[in-house]
Amino acid sequence: MKLTSVDVIQIAKECGADLAGIAGAGTLNAFPPDPRWPQTPERMSPDAKSIIVLALRVPVASFRTREPEPYQMMNMMINRRLDKIARRVSEKLEKRGHFGLVMNNNSTDWEL
Repeated sequence: MKLTSVDVIQIAKECGADLAGIAGAGTLNAFPPDPRWPQTPERMSPDAKSIIVLALRVPVASFRTREPEPYQMMNMMINRRLDKIARRVSEKLEKRGHFGLVMNNNSTDWEL
């Protein structure tokens, strides 16, 4: 079954994402987001055609605390939730005949 980018973004939002987008694997292979540590789609899977990007809102109050712990806790909760949403999106795509590799959402550099 053919899916459009609009279909995929709708699935992501139904699974709980606040924001979703799609990037071409070819573009990310040619211009990796972090050239020093090029984690490109082709290194993960030679079959990759598109990358689905998911995002969740982070409550503003977690940035306004004096100590870092509340932000760190919120960051962990958001990342756990994003991982679960990504798995759900992948499962829904598989039911429609498309395969998705779920990748951890950690960055490659603490300074980013």
